[in-house]
Amino acid sequence: MKYLSVFFSSRASHPGEDLWDAPPLSHVAGAALLNAVLQMPLVRLLLLALSFAFLVRSSSAEPTPVTRQVEGVAVVDPDAPSDKTQPQKEKRYIRKITIKVGEIFEDSSGAYAYVNGVKMPTQHSVIRTELLFREGDTFDPYLIKQSARNLRLQRFLRQIKITPTFDGDAVDVLVEARDSWTLIPYLSYSSGTGQRNRGIGISEGNFLGGATRVETKYEQSASRNSFGAAIQDPQFLGTRHNFLLGAADRSDGTTTRFGYGLPFRSLMQRDAWSFEGGTADTIGRLWDAGTETYIFRQHLNNFDALYTFAGPSARPAQEDDPYTGIYKGQWVLSQRYSVGYSYSDATFHQADLQDYQDLDLDPSTVSNDPADLATDRRFSGPLFQYQTIHPEFISMNYIDRFDRVEDYNLGDESLVNMQIAPRYLGSRDNSVIATANRSKGWKTSNSAFIRGEIGGATRYDNTDNEIQNTILRTEWKAYSVLGDLYMGERFLGRHTFASQFYVDFGEKLDKDRQLLLGADNGLRGYEINTFAGDKRMVLNLEERSHIADDIFQLVSLGTAFFVDVGGATSNALGDIVTTDLYGDAGFGFRFCFPRASGGGIARIDIAIPFRDGPDGSMAGEPRVIFAAGQLFNARLRSESLGPENASLGIGFDR
Repeated sequence: MKYLSVFFSSRASHPGEDLWDAPPLSHVAGAALLNAVLQMPLVRLLLLALSFAFLVRSSSAEPTPVTRQVEGVAVVDPDAPSDKTQPQKEKRYIRKITIKVGEIFEDSSGAYAYVNGVKMPTQHSVIRTELLFREGDTFDPYLIKQSARNLRLQRFLRQIKITPTFDGDAVDVLVEARDSWTLIPYLSYSSGTGQRNRGIGISEGNFLGGATRVETKYEQSASRNSFGAAIQDPQFLGTRHNFLLGAADRSDGTTTRFGYGLPFRSLMQRDAWSFEGGTADTIGRLWDAGTETYIFRQHLNNFDALYTFAGPSARPAQEDDPYTGIYKGQWVLSQRYSVGYSYSDATFHQADLQDYQDLDLDPSTVSNDPADLATDRRFSGPLFQYQTIHPEFISMNYIDRFDRVEDYNLGDESLVNMQIAPRYLGSRDNSVIATANRSKGWKTSNSAFIRGEIGGATRYDNTDNEIQNTILRTEWKAYSVLGDLYMGERFLGRHTFASQFYVDFGEKLDKDRQLLLGADNGLRGYEINTFAGDKRMVLNLEERSHIADDIFQLVSLGTAFFVDVGGATSNALGDIVTTDLYGDAGFGFRFCFPRASGGGIARIDIAIPFRDGPDGSMAGEPRVIFAAGQLFNARLRSESLGPENASLGIGFDR
């Protein structure tokens, strides 16, 4: 029996979630200063194609209100206002706002009382900062609903409820929330994959009750040792500005990351801005069959500045939607126009003896062919971005985090992003970099939905006179909350069917870019990074059962049956289906900590491969996986990486 472990922590295992991870540096986009470059016929054709394909907007109907689910099975906007909150909005004003923050445990005896006592409660000012309304403001149901969604994004809060009470034209608003335990230890251990990995650290997700997140951790592995620390404050100095600073000192080099800006919090906010960047001096790796095949030294630097202005939608809402909070005739600022500047520089060098020692690798076991080394890149230039967002929110629990309510937008969202990077602004070539993304969702029943997106990114370099580093991708999620199941009188759990399917298609990728597949991102029966190429395809199916909630007010238990199918190739995409298709099936346990920050999940999966793998995995030989977070969740890649990076930001070993 083989074993694989990914770290335990309170955070879901999304790409790029570690605060000290430097962002991929080959992602930039926008447009301006076109003079010389736009004279190239291919650039004109590219602009025309992008405009036609991604600026055509759907004329879909306004969102259909979502009805409440059976209590305890799935909650759709639990604090949805009644119909009486909709009419005569202009006459009503907010007279009073009352904030109540409950303790972690309802039980106030014994150890529960001690934990409640040592946990510093969330400051009321933190919650007030996230509210989109103030005393004296005109009552707007949308701002009430969006404030609740904003508060649910704060991982240290749970059981969010905003209740308006009407007294003539006056409205008194009660905001209720409950704290979570936010001081989370970080422990990791793994063996059985040819490497031993250990780690220790700590994360405080609500420092002194002020919403600041502080992390530090130390990790040892056969490839790298690293010590990292990071701080993130979404309400920097009491404002709505977001501040991020992180750094890691690794055996193979160093990374730093910073960010500061004003993000969007609603479709009523008129503008947003951001400054972000990072540096890295590390060793990059290419993989095959779970082992390194080539390593190289990489020096990466990037800086991005962006200003976004929001304009009104093409038409006002055609009907009341009590779940999104938008009323008939209301205008929202759903079209966003951005301008900025982006700089990224990546230089690559052949690995030296010290680099091999830093990764504890024998040079004779990997290639050292200079032809495998990526070409240096530098892109510097202005960028433009256009984005549309059609709000059609639903809120449900028992999706990925047991009883935690999560919000999903099923409305149409699209983005086009382009950068012109000419030589006279410091680029190594006259280049055009473009990316686009479009997502949409559908509610198939009162307890089920489908979400999907398509996207792509490409680059044109004048010297080579060709389009290269192209990624086309699609991703789909389907969830159905089946509810409580019984066999006779025996309770079999509260069940959810979850699935995802995605395809990434690469063409003429940069040599430091590789699409990988393994136990951490699709095929649990095989080692991490077993399958590699410029194309990959994955289908995951899970039948999740929530057996018991909030045992001793500490843990919820669940199980899962799963099937994984997929593969990766550097040949034709069809080869994945005909010759390179692998799969596994298995059973797992889920442990949720509902009163911890984010309602963290830990899982133990036992996966059985269907066929022998190139990593040495044998058909029918079980592999046991310990990991944090679900293997996949209902969030789209554009939500975890950002729509501008969903295609540009994948495939790099940073």
